Amino acid sequence: MQNNTEDTIDLRELFLVLKKRKKMIWGITTLLTLSALAYVFIAKPIYSGDATLEIGQVITQQYNNGQYSFLQIDPLDNIKDLQVITNKMISITSSIPKNTNLLIISSSGEDKQEIKSKLKEVIVYVMDRHETISKFYSGKNAKIKMTQLVGDISIEDEPVKPKKALIIIVAFITGLMLSIFLAFFVEFLQGVKKTED
Repeated sequence: MQNNTEDTIDLRELFLVLKKRKKMIWGITTLLTLSALAYVFIAKPIYSGDATLEIGQVITQQYNNGQYSFLQIDPLDNIKDLQVITNKMISITSSIPKNTNLLIISSSGEDKQEIKSKLKEVIVYVMDRHETISKFYSGKNAKIKMTQLVGDISIEDEPVKPKKALIIIVAFITGLMLSIFLAFFVEFLQGVKKTED
């Protein structure tokens, strides 16, 4: 019974501290939440866009008994090397979905038109590069499937950053937790001061 009474007293004391310091708690929480609100309305929106390239292939053929038989299918370009090259280009990141010959190029920024032009620049670069590579196979028993854009360049309508709702919720929770910690800390310091007196 004694333990239950002590627990009840401790809980009551905790609630009394929170009640006593409620202005400080709500003040700090409100301040941090309003700061987050100000940030999300001042911060410039960041948009994202991407495009998917299907990397061309070289189909090596052999002529036997009056018919062509396909021997080997190789990519027109080393897709890993191409990824490294495109990643070094202006504000471009690229990825390769597993077990595919697709290269997904992405860019982000404040201006949708600028994102689109950057993606087009990379697409033109890759296409020109593969046009040049394909010339090495002319006159050989090889069929070339050229690199092509899959679908269109896609630009998100909604900004990817800042995530307004998330920032405000995190600011509110952080403010609330920080202010409660400070309330107990201030109470602890006052208790220590009274004990010393």
